Amino acid sequence: VALPDSMKQEAEPDFVVEEAGQQYYYVFATKADKADMNEVVAKVTKYNDEFYQFDNLRANTYVANDGYQLLLVRQFKELKLGIDYFKSAETRSLVKKFLGFDGTYLNFVISVNNFKKMMKESKLDAYQKLFTDYTQKLNAQKP
Repeated sequence: VALPDSMKQEAEPDFVVEEAGQQYYYVFATKADKADMNEVVAKVTKYNDEFYQFDNLRANTYVANDGYQLLLVRQFKELKLGIDYFKSAETRSLVKKFLGFDGTYLNFVISVNNFKKMMKESKLDAYQKLFTDYTQKLNAQKP
């Protein structure tokens, strides 16, 4: 017996934060129309040159189907390095201080596999929630 459409729930994609053998991206995403992503890339490249000069990080932009403009910083050989970048970006106020951006945004670290799935299924908000929950659990485990 098939369920009526009104009772079907949209299946959430099978995201996981940690994936063995994967490389990771740092993602900054916004729906702000006024965000000049070319300028954002230039500023992030300068930030990376100042704080991560030996890590060979690159910055690229993408546009998602659900209206988000994305900046990707890539790539990190393991999740811990990506999370260290994420935490450092928070501590140094990358978005507000270096980018001069004060709008609404998402930011997280994601594996290459999950990034492809997230973009295909337009699930940036769902992954952001998963990543936030993951980092909160990590922080709660620390003494």
